Amino acid sequence: MNKYLYIVNPVAGNGSGGKSVTTIKSYCDSKNINYKLYLTKYPLHATEIAKELSSGFSHIIAVGGDGTVNEVLNGIHINNNTVFAVLQIGTGNDLVKNFNYPTNLIEMLDVIHNESKQIIIEIDIGQVKYTTESSNKEENHLFINNLGIGFDAYVGYLNQHNKVLKGVSSYVLSVLKALFNYKMVECNIQFDDKKITGKKLMLTIGNGISSGGGFYLTPRAIIDDNYLDVSIFDEISRFRLLNVLPKALVNKLETVEETKMYKSKEINIELAEPYYVHCDGEIISKEIKKAQIKCLPNALKLITKKK
Repeated sequence: MNKYLYIVNPVAGNGSGGKSVTTIKSYCDSKNINYKLYLTKYPLHATEIAKELSSGFSHIIAVGGDGTVNEVLNGIHINNNTVFAVLQIGTGNDLVKNFNYPTNLIEMLDVIHNESKQIIIEIDIGQVKYTTESSNKEENHLFINNLGIGFDAYVGYLNQHNKVLKGVSSYVLSVLKALFNYKMVECNIQFDDKKITGKKLMLTIGNGISSGGGFYLTPRAIIDDNYLDVSIFDEISRFRLLNVLPKALVNKLETVEETKMYKSKEINIELAEPYYVHCDGEIISKEIKKAQIKCLPNALKLITKKK
């Protein structure tokens, strides 16, 4: 018998997460669905809940934005029979841009709880093992959508600390702030038979196509092709960057000559100086030095809508 665990971030989507609870409970109760629902209370609480409880459920549903999805992902046991689903009601919602997914809450619940309306696909997951400036202890983190080192991670850091605006507006403001205080990343990048060195604006490793609420930084990515997409952005002036960034919003980044795009199953990165790194928009370190990033093929069963 199916048993569903809902992990809800109540502050996601400017409070939409909290507002969704009544609808979720009403829907599940009316259909006699076997479920439990838990609200997160602080950062990384979703990971704690998933670690403690997920083994007792057949289905795990993350309710919130990309950050909430990432927290839940890092708490569940992948490569088992657990089925993952998302109710993306955050402000960015980049993950669902990779799928045929409804935006209405009731429609999403119908897809999750009706086999006739769903398909279960096996998607890839990204894994990063990294060390930092202050510790040689190897850390491990999973990502479902993308990982970034450099400018976009610095933007993500500013965005997380923006107390004024939310959503895409907050991200755009953070981009403008970052333009006045970012630095190039001196790095050594190795994957397949390639070795790339020098100063770079940022490195984006994509399992999905977009980040930051619609910036298409890895537009060729396919979330179940058993590869990660690698976008490397060369050193660039502030004026030039300000002119080309809008191209990422309209999925025209491939026309920017400073951008190089590749596919690989494993990427190794070493930085000359520590800098910011994010996974699915969440800053996991401000001082990463070395990273090994791998594609874990077909690692997670995910519910999406039938076409």
